[in-house]
Amino acid sequence: MVRSGTTRFLDFREGGVEGAKLLAPFRTGKRARAVIMGRPHGQHYDKNEVDELLKWVDGIGISSISDWPYEELRALAEHTRRKKRRFALHASERVREDIDLVLDLRPSYLVHMTMASEGDLEKCQEARIPVVVCPRSNLFFGKVPPLAQMMRAGVTMALGTDNAMIALPNMLAEMEFAGRILRSQGHVDLPGVVDMAVRSGRLVLNEKDSISMEPGSPCDFMVIRSKGSDPFTDLVLRSSERDVRLVCSERDSWRGWR
Repeated sequence: MVRSGTTRFLDFREGGVEGAKLLAPFRTGKRARAVIMGRPHGQHYDKNEVDELLKWVDGIGISSISDWPYEELRALAEHTRRKKRRFALHASERVREDIDLVLDLRPSYLVHMTMASEGDLEKCQEARIPVVVCPRSNLFFGKVPPLAQMMRAGVTMALGTDNAMIALPNMLAEMEFAGRILRSQGHVDLPGVVDMAVRSGRLVLNEKDSISMEPGSPCDFMVIRSKGSDPFTDLVLRSSERDVRLVCSERDSWRGWR
């Protein structure tokens, strides 16, 4: 991740408390740093288990409403919010799910919305719920995310890589896929793709929506080789990790390919 310019990553961590503990060492250090969205072992709410889990995670991230008894899921969401942690879930990835039930859980953000209707997207926009889209994972499973439709609806979109078993966590590759899908859907907006990867990604991570270069601000930026053309075209459609020259994250830095 660091080699392709990613200094933070958000992980929907399975395995309950044990799974969260495995990832905990990656919250700090010279590697890309983890924001852990844990989940209980089973599809049921247990107050004691959730209390213990919340000691190790930054929030709760659930697979979907289709996998849980709804009242159990509601209790889990309410518990998470009482503890002032973020609650998120996958939604309408394989089949369309009831957006009213999803939004009644008051999620911090949703993941996928591949099978969402135009009305579902409008409701997300009205509720100001960001959507994390994962084009490469969706395409692997035979789904094309409605990126242009989301943009037209005014949905705040962030870009994710989703499933590390089928897609390396490389945001440069994900931006390229997103840019090409948008173009195929008649919506050419390469600056918007960069915004999905950077600004909206920071919002989902619950960080400031912009990067400051003022003295005393956290050092968090990437330098990438210019190809001398339109910078957005070069960055979104023509760049790979071999073009990364420097990645800085707080006090750590990594110098790229020579």
